[in-house]
Amino acid sequence: MSAIRNVIRSKRAQALVELTLMIPMLIALGLGVVEVGNMINSYLVMTHLTREAANLASRQPGIKGSTQWATNINNGFTQAITAASPVINLAGTGPTGPGQFKVYYSMVEWDTGPGPCGGGPIGSGAADNYRIRRVNKAGWTGSVTWEYGSLAQASQVGAQGTCAYLTLPEVKNLSTQGIILHVVEVVYDYSPAKLTPVQNFIGVLAPGIFYRRSVFMDVVG
Repeated sequence: MSAIRNVIRSKRAQALVELTLMIPMLIALGLGVVEVGNMINSYLVMTHLTREAANLASRQPGIKGSTQWATNINNGFTQAITAASPVINLAGTGPTGPGQFKVYYSMVEWDTGPGPCGGGPIGSGAADNYRIRRVNKAGWTGSVTWEYGSLAQASQVGAQGTCAYLTLPEVKNLSTQGIILHVVEVVYDYSPAKLTPVQNFIGVLAPGIFYRRSVFMDVVG
């Protein structure tokens, strides 16, 4: 009986040692799963934000560039960005505030004047003159500089006034003139949670800068 008791005790001690060694690994694995879930959630929030904002801009009635039109879009964008909290925090401070993200709204429109843009199926030269419009132009009465957040990341669509076909394959597929496209981009600086040691490991695997964009065609003419 004494020998049996010794065997049972040794097995219990072995199980305790194994459990002690496994607990940190299980905790790290669980926290890693949570972190990956946070990354996926951030990506989905960005996707929904770009779609909602681009859809809002494409359906906004009124004269493009008018004060009322600009005010309506600005109010709608602000509401959409606010709804993306806490992933994208418009009113936050420090690393969780506007310095963590950048939202761009660009209108890709037909420029009736002569220009260097070409490369689409319509023809060449001025016949493909779709330009990126992000700030005021002649005849617009509203302020239309559409940028939110202060993250130092440039728009991947392009700068104001540049040819749209260079970065938007959607423009290359257009077969007519005068179409208006509404493009919303979100750039987000993802930072792993700083509560666990796995942040350093996840930080190496994470892309760091998340990027999403949506393109909607004007549905109001």
